[in-house]
Amino acid sequence: MAVSKRQNTLQDKIVHSLEEKKMLIPVAFLAVLLIDIVIFYGTLLSPQSFCFGLVGIGILTPYGLILFRITNPKKLLILVTVLFLILAPLFTVMSVENVYSNEPVLYSSDSTLKQGTVDPYIGNGENSSFDFTVLISSKYLEKENTSFNVYLNITDMNGKKSQYNMSLIKNGTYLEYQKTLDLDKGVYTFFFALKSKNATATSWKNTTLYDGVLNGVLNVEKGDFIIASLPMMYMATFMYFGFLSYIIVGMYWWTRIAKERKRRMVTVKKEEGSSGGLKCPVCGNPISEGTETCPYCGAELEHEEDEEEHGSSHEEQVGEDEAEE
Repeated sequence: MAVSKRQNTLQDKIVHSLEEKKMLIPVAFLAVLLIDIVIFYGTLLSPQSFCFGLVGIGILTPYGLILFRITNPKKLLILVTVLFLILAPLFTVMSVENVYSNEPVLYSSDSTLKQGTVDPYIGNGENSSFDFTVLISSKYLEKENTSFNVYLNITDMNGKKSQYNMSLIKNGTYLEYQKTLDLDKGVYTFFFALKSKNATATSWKNTTLYDGVLNGVLNVEKGDFIIASLPMMYMATFMYFGFLSYIIVGMYWWTRIAKERKRRMVTVKKEEGSSGGLKCPVCGNPISEGTETCPYCGAELEHEEDEEEHGSSHEEQVGEDEAEE
């Protein structure tokens, strides 16, 4: 087997070795898949970076394959598509597992409301009872000298929103409020709100930060949640990863086509002989003066200037230069 001319780096030697063993595509595929999974796991640790993580995966995936010298655009397109189809369900499972392992703890940005929790966090998938609890700073209420109400806000999977007034169950430095609800099977998001009112104004404080991926109640089986989340994850993965990867592969494909067209350009010289006719240097068939593409083989053609004309014009220029001297 002929040795590649580009074995001047360690990368080229590794690629050539994998090519000889017919392992280049499987190894490149698994390496890129593993890196994509690691990046996505990082987004689970920092949910705010979810979109940036998928964009990074969208850029890395095609370029990672190209680094393995997989430069055939069709192969790139197929591998990116297969990766997209595999990664979306993988990301869904990883996200759901992360949600089930992180109980939400909600609080407001100034800690007036803190330790907003729900017990239990995961229900049995049927009509279940949940206790929602939040602590309110009594110092804040005394300082503001206001009347107030504490609310629990619930949103179900269909987007239906409900608000419930919470009851005081314990006094102290922090007032403890609680609300017990019976919830049907499903996934619910929730937050707590404090409405305070004095003589001049009414203000609201909400729990907007949380420890965990989803500030919600999981009253659904894990498998059902994965199935319900899969279409949304496919959509998000395509928007931030698949679409970007296809654009990069398309641009690379267009660049390859442009380079190939330039490489295929051949120069047409006037054939020696009395006829002075032109022939395609690729297929040998006769062509007309000024033809840019051979009608027989499709080769793109460039025409050289006549050497005699070029030579005579050069001699005339030399003569003019000597006369000036």
